[in-house]
Amino acid sequence: MLNLALGTLLAGLIPLALLAALFAPVFVSLILAPGLAPETQALTIVLSRIMLLEVLLVACEGALAAVLISRGQLLLPAVAIALRNVTLISGILLADIPGVGIYGPTIGAILDALLQLAILIPGLRRRGYRPQIVWEPRNRDLHTTLRLLGPNALSAITNYAGGIADTAFAGIAGGAAGLGAVTNATLLIGLPTRLLGAAIGQAALPYLSLSNLRNDQPAAKRVLYRALAVAVALALFAALALIVLGRQLITILFERGEFDAVAGDLTYAMLTAFALGLPAYVITEVATRALIARLDTRTPFLANLAQLILRILLILLLIAPLGTRAIPLAFALSSAAEALLLLLALRRTQDTGGPA
Repeated sequence: MLNLALGTLLAGLIPLALLAALFAPVFVSLILAPGLAPETQALTIVLSRIMLLEVLLVACEGALAAVLISRGQLLLPAVAIALRNVTLISGILLADIPGVGIYGPTIGAILDALLQLAILIPGLRRRGYRPQIVWEPRNRDLHTTLRLLGPNALSAITNYAGGIADTAFAGIAGGAAGLGAVTNATLLIGLPTRLLGAAIGQAALPYLSLSNLRNDQPAAKRVLYRALAVAVALALFAALALIVLGRQLITILFERGEFDAVAGDLTYAMLTAFALGLPAYVITEVATRALIARLDTRTPFLANLAQLILRILLILLLIAPLGTRAIPLAFALSSAAEALLLLLALRRTQDTGGPA
């Protein structure tokens, strides 16, 4: 089934990646970065095309991690999740090398995807899996997987759309300085989100799935509540740490070259607004996986879509008085609404014993 999923993913993504590379100039100039200068847009087109390779690698990584998690092998996927934002930030530091410049973060993203595959593939091979590309479009298990994958894929597209909206609004409201501040603050807040929300949610997923298969709702509730309690408690601590130490961290990681103290202050303002929503981000990650364990991928997609719509509306409402600071604040508020919707859906499914 692993090889089948890999073959299907790549068969679908490779043509889409080629189309994305073809239409990158139109996308960048009209949607992604309309507020930037033409020469900056041209550079963005080149970087976007390079980053399409990361999309293919991350898709493969997701399939490999899913197999390990389904077998209760959680360490390697957790390590891969935890390293992602660290590797991306390291790519930013590469920008100091003469001749690398802005290509540093792009290199960091590609290296991150390769590193995750290097972590996961040996773990699979030790357990007898040999990743290959197989094409069996009539396989019944594949059809079931695709049925569940559809809303999940749409949810991933919605997440990317949110990032695109943030980029576009940041470029329009704050130019290159605003865009850099939003990007760097997003990288910093992404580390605890992935480490706490995604990693804890992935760790709980096999136990939630097993409890649901046995129709043991008390056990499923215990696993879910424990996962949520641990994730939220750690998220509150991480949010406080980012607020207290974030300015110093930004100085160490980002303040070099044209990214001066003024840009650092703006990034810190973004980071503190993002940090306010950290508990909501981790609740969303855990609750989404709890619904997936019940074979419900539709509800997370609908909640994510509602979050995107609310996020854009809030940015439009707040960007005039707050400028680029409206972007992280809108994300925090809309994420809180998304987390609430997911928790209500989980409560309803647990009370009825059926899907949302």
